[in-house]
Amino acid sequence: MAPADPHVVEIGKFVVEKFHHGKLLFIAVLGGFTWNCEGGKYYALIIENQDYEGATFIHKALVVEAKGETKLLWHRN
Repeated sequence: MAPADPHVVEIGKFVVEKFHHGKLLFIAVLGGFTWNCEGGKYYALIIENQDYEGATFIHKALVVEAKGETKLLWHRN
């Protein structure tokens, strides 16, 4: 998985919006991996975020894309 891949970046932005509801800004996907399974394509991502005061945070997330839908399955600070 390439962290700068536009689709991976879009999933990273989805995670930040879904979990943080506009309280943090997406900075970048730092790394992660993907795998395909019967239920869809899974993304385990390490994401860098920033608050409005400039502090940065690293979060981890698990996302699945299946049947045209993207779902956030797990998130950890």
